[in-house]
Formats: sequence, structure tokens, C-alpha cells
Amino acid sequence: MTWERPTTIPYPMVWHEFQGPDLGNTDNLVTYRVQDLTPNRFDDMVQHFLDHYLDEEPECVAKGISGDALAKREIIEYWRWCFGRRLTLVCYKDGSREIVGGNLLNVRTAAREDVRKVESEKLNGIFTSNEYLTDTFDVFGHYGVDKYCTAYGMAVRREYRGMGICREMLLARIPMCKAFGLALTSTNFTSAGAQAAAAKAGFRNDFEISYDDLAKLGYTFPNITSRSTKVMSLIIK
Repeated sequence: MTWERPTTIPYPMVWHEFQGPDLGNTDNLVTYRVQDLTPNRFDDMVQHFLDHYLDEEPECVAKGISGDALAKREIIEYWRWCFGRRLTLVCYKDGSREIVGGNLLNVRTAAREDVRKVESEKLNGIFTSNEYLTDTFDVFGHYGVDKYCTAYGMAVRREYRGMGICREMLLARIPMCKAFGLALTSTNFTSAGAQAAAAKAGFRNDFEISYDDLAKLGYTFPNITSRSTKVMSLIIK
């Protein structure tokens, strides 16, 4: 059965607030909030991911997604499908409507309804590689859960990188998961920066495979800049 956001949980919700350096004046602390993305910002979030994710996420870059019209169209369609699940998180600085960061979330069940069929061979290569990780490390069996929060991409605006935004957005999953009755969040992290942020947020390393070894299995990512991809999980207490 497809998981749906409970109607008892208000939408949108602010899930996490934190103090962080202000852009251009790191000695000044300001408040940031992480909340549900609302439909009036869907187009803006698409543009945010085009500007700050598609040409930087290691697997997308290696596959040349942004330069392939079909792959680009289909990944945007996938993002919009994620938005429609009403789980995508957006980070704002108080007093500003500028998108600081975004995280595409979903609740995965054993039915894997989040696996979408695509025509693009390049995009399908990313999807099938991620499913290989899922098949190799059984999140459900290992943690004894029938569902968990997962993610399909995080993008922080370039100007705000190095300020701990990624870690704080990962921490926002904790109150969200508690509200939804989820005992676990688990994600395939593909970049060294995201893996480091996840470790700082308390995620444990469940499974790691190098891209060289993935290539030997037929999952090729030409000239990829990342050394490995990791399944990392956080138990929600």
C-alpha cells in the first residue's frame, strides 16, 4: 500500500529552526527554518535544483543528465512527483523568501512505489544503481521496519555552503519522522560532502561501495569525481 502523509499533520509545518551565520557577515547569527515545501514554490524549487544540484551531484554529472534533453525532462518530472508527496523540505532564512536549501524526501515501503519507469538510459542508470544498493543492504530487514524516510537529493545554494546548512536539514528529519511515526531515515549518499554532513548529523554507515566496484558490476559512471556511494541511516529515538 502506498504511504500517504497523515491528514492529521498540518501542512505546511516548520520542522526545525536553528541559528547560523548570516550570508556576508558570518559574525552575525540569524535564524533559519526548515519547513514543508508548498505548491506556490514548486517551480522555484525546480529552478533551485537545476542551478545548484544537476551540474554538481556526482552521478548526474557523470551521466551528463543536464546535457540530455530527455533525461533532464524526466528528472524534473521526478522532482515534481516528489513535491507532490508533500514531504520535500525547504530551508529559508528568516525575513527572506530565497531558497537556501532543498531536500527531496519520501517514505519508502517494501512495495517501492517510488521506483519510477523512465525512458532515458542515463537516468535509468542512476535509478538502477541505487536499487542495487537497496537490494544489497536490506534496510527493512536490518532495522526491522516496514517503512522509512528516504531522500532523492539535497541541494544547498552555493553561497551558503560550508555553514552547516546540510547537517541542519538532515536533523529536520527527526521531528518530521517522529510526527509521522517513522522509526528510521535512510539514504544513499553519493558525494563526500553529503556523507560528511550525514555523519555529523548522527547517521551511521551501513554499506559502502566504490564506483570502481560498481563499474565492475555494470553500473558505470564515467569520470565520476566521488570515490564511493554509501547507504547511511539514522534511528529515530
